[in-house]
Amino acid sequence: MKHLAVIDRFLTRASGYQFYNTSKFTFETLLAAPDNIEVNFKDYLAGFSANAQDVLSKFDFDSIIKRMVESNTLYLIIKEFNSEKGYLGTGGMTVYDMTMGTSQMLSRMEERIHDLNSDIEVACFG
Repeated sequence: MKHLAVIDRFLTRASGYQFYNTSKFTFETLLAAPDNIEVNFKDYLAGFSANAQDVLSKFDFDSIIKRMVESNTLYLIIKEFNSEKGYLGTGGMTVYDMTMGTSQMLSRMEERIHDLNSDIEVACFG
């Protein structure tokens, strides 16, 4: 256990975030192999650290991925997240509500972000 804690701290520090991913895949490499997108994306998700796995487990991604594969949209979704619109860095903000109903959550989030920074570009997905 002690050995794993050291590795976990090292990888967290190396990533610069509170989580990390050890998968060999990135969005670019996922998109480079469209015929294997489902298996490779599941590997990508499995590569996240335990604290991220805890969050991911709450979203039932297996059934969501299955539906996206059946509707031929998994590749397109990953492609969008890999695009400039999907970039979550300092140039803009992307907000995603996977349970969107009336879109009130998205519009309130956009308002709140603009309250904090009126110059930021906000892209909403639902």
